Amino acid sequence: MKNPYELLTNDKFWKTAVSSVKINEGFDNIWKPKFAITKKSKIATLGSCFAQHISHWLIENGYSWQNAEPGPNNFSNEELLDLGYNIFSCRVGNIYTSAMLKQWIKLATEPDFSIDEIYCENTRFYDPLRPQIPSKGFASKDELELARITTLTSLNSLLLNSDVIIFTMGLTEGWINNNNGNIYQVCPGTIKGDFNSEIHSFINYTYDDIKRDMLFIIDRLNIINKNIKILLTVSPVPLTATASQNHVLPATVYSKSVLRAVAGDLVEIYPNVDYFPSYELIVSNATKNNFFEENLRTVKPEGIQYVMNHFGICLGIFSKSIFLDRSRKFSSHEEYCDEILIESWNKNKINIVNEGNEAYIDYCLIGDSQMGALSKAFSDLNINHAGGMIMNGSAWTSNLVHLDDNEIFVPLEDFESRARWTSLLPFIKSPNCKRRIILNIGMQTHRSVSFFINYCNENKIMSVTPALFSDYYIKENFKKIEIVKKLLQIGHHCLIVSDPPTRELNTEIKSMINFWTFYDENSLKIFHDMGCDTFNAGLYFQMENFDNEFFSDIVYADGKRDWFHGSEKYYSQLATVIKSHCFL
Repeated sequence: MKNPYELLTNDKFWKTAVSSVKINEGFDNIWKPKFAITKKSKIATLGSCFAQHISHWLIENGYSWQNAEPGPNNFSNEELLDLGYNIFSCRVGNIYTSAMLKQWIKLATEPDFSIDEIYCENTRFYDPLRPQIPSKGFASKDELELARITTLTSLNSLLLNSDVIIFTMGLTEGWINNNNGNIYQVCPGTIKGDFNSEIHSFINYTYDDIKRDMLFIIDRLNIINKNIKILLTVSPVPLTATASQNHVLPATVYSKSVLRAVAGDLVEIYPNVDYFPSYELIVSNATKNNFFEENLRTVKPEGIQYVMNHFGICLGIFSKSIFLDRSRKFSSHEEYCDEILIESWNKNKINIVNEGNEAYIDYCLIGDSQMGALSKAFSDLNINHAGGMIMNGSAWTSNLVHLDDNEIFVPLEDFESRARWTSLLPFIKSPNCKRRIILNIGMQTHRSVSFFINYCNENKIMSVTPALFSDYYIKENFKKIEIVKKLLQIGHHCLIVSDPPTRELNTEIKSMINFWTFYDENSLKIFHDMGCDTFNAGLYFQMENFDNEFFSDIVYADGKRDWFHGSEKYYSQLATVIKSHCFL
């Protein structure tokens, strides 16, 4: 008689199922769905920020993703995002813990269960259940309560009518109100509200706590929707910070291990509950990949694609050959995630030095990824500074900003950009003669020069003059120019820095390099005439014999080199030059 192991298939043995799988190949049979999920299935997504990747994939691949609370038709996509629409299947925001999901479900299904707590700051009202929705809060308490009722009604409908609910389990750690038992999305005082140690308590939910909450959730769903199917995942994103007594690394492993164990047990208990291993596909060394960005928290686009390729294969809509398709494009939009706001605030937090009542710091950086790279160089050189990348270059060129008398401007790209800017306001509002602001807004020449060339072609402009360019530039960059004007009016010294002179790597534009040179010179002149200092990186580094090691060595998925960023050595040199020669 054969022993049980002789009857097993290849996917049950580590050697054949894992170690023999080549890098970037898929794992066979890593998930065998317990129930059918078709393109006709009404699918809802709830949970932590990683759940957003699943919803995007469902939409892009023609599945019936449920949006029970769509936003107003007359709003742009950016405005809808800022208001919290079109992110999850209704406007609940991130749900990090099972206790939070249980609370939402009770609010939506139990008429006698309610929460009255509201934050109030500067005459605006914020919902503790989702303090960043909307980012500027509500004009009145009545408006907030009406919005909450609308969301609860939408959630109730979602639970009643969905065929499949995908819930991404995110954290074990949370915060509660000692007086009334309310469960918060995030700790009061980190985003909105005020922390009170006598009222607010940290809780690290145990295996028993989470299993008890999930049993309640599943039983309640089974009662109100007898055909409901539930697909659980665990977010691979580590904790931003831990309020436990442990180091954040073991705290993260504990949190994810408990969530994974609970999910596994629930799959065994309920025939309509399944688990998809997104967590394992990202964090396991078995993939032979590092799917995290440099911060070791943010999942790379290729990691998301890797996970969702497995999802599609296991559902039967992809073949395994998809792993050989190197031409598939990664998602380019930034994922909004409330917990990242805390990290952004901490990263850009201004160190307070006792100099009167003002925050003291040497430099502040405002711009796109160029300023992010310069910020890293400043940190490596121990140059005291705040800020860096506020928004992506595409958001700056698309003028995704709202001019604001109180905050100078409001970034509209996503919640994260809003939080980064908010963290800098203490510095911005307290100018000091020793402080300088370094910006590259209004540059973004990897996009803006092409826009200018297209403008000239469309209008059959044969001769480009500085006066013509000035009229065009001021019109196209009005909001960004106004931002700089406001900074100057406050009393700040502003330095505008052009992009790296690395465009010759792009063979498609070599014949048009003169446009880039012209653009740099004339756009910087506009800011110089306003009273800014300017630094023409192209002119300076040409004079200093541009080092080939200043070129970026990054190669994108399409095989093209990154031609609009410099290398770490370039930004280090730029930081040294700015500190030594600018703002004297």
